[in-house]
Amino acid sequence: EMPSLFPQATRILYALKDKGIDMAIASRSPTLGIATTFLDRLGIRSISVAEEIFSSWTHKTEHFQRIHRKTGIPFDSMLFFDDEDRNIEVVSKMGVVGWCWVSGDGDGGGGWVFGGGVVR
Repeated sequence: EMPSLFPQATRILYALKDKGIDMAIASRSPTLGIATTFLDRLGIRSISVAEEIFSSWTHKTEHFQRIHRKTGIPFDSMLFFDDEDRNIEVVSKMGVVGWCWVSGDGDGGGGWVFGGGVVR
């Protein structure tokens, strides 16, 4: 089965990029190759300014520290969507605004980080 995003999600992500919103991927995966292949098949790697995919032992704060170093975007200008409350909680302590979401099938996934602009 081919991976896919929610309906309209790809267009929304590209519209955000067109508005000057930087996007990054922050994910934990023990299989980097599978994770990047999955992202390639979704067709969204090209819109990400940073891609931080680490093995499952890595703390989410490390993802954000690296994204900050690469982009210069301050933590309090970042918006983070993830499917785990604990990740939202830990990055919120850094000043990142977090929003927890879970897909209808309960399947997990990585997180998206948005920053550096304002959606109007």
